[in-house]
Amino acid sequence: MNERARRPILHLKLGSTPPAVSAESERPAAPITATAAAPALYTWKCRPCGTPFVPPREGPDGEPVRCPACNARLGRAADFRLDPPPLDKLRARAVKVAPPPVAMTVARSAKPVVMVKVLKKVR
Repeated sequence: MNERARRPILHLKLGSTPPAVSAESERPAAPITATAAAPALYTWKCRPCGTPFVPPREGPDGEPVRCPACNARLGRAADFRLDPPPLDKLRARAVKVAPPPVAMTVARSAKPVVMVKVLKKVR
């Protein structure tokens, strides 16, 4: 009896025409420039032994990558070069590399901040 009103369900209307576009919003789109995105940097660790290693960045794609410590076969070189890497195919775990810390610069005119903690005297 005290049932709340339900929100309307949104439906995909296939075959319908898109809403009319006003002349103001019809402006030429900015040209898309192809920018080469830098591949994500990962630190890799062998799953069997936990040793960190660097996979080869160049060379044949079919080359097997092996752990430098335990010689376990970890995957193919091509799989390590993909972004995002197929973690289900590899016997290595990817640990994302943190960006380098940004050095904080203090303006010369700024005075140093001194923190003072006042303790209450208890009798």
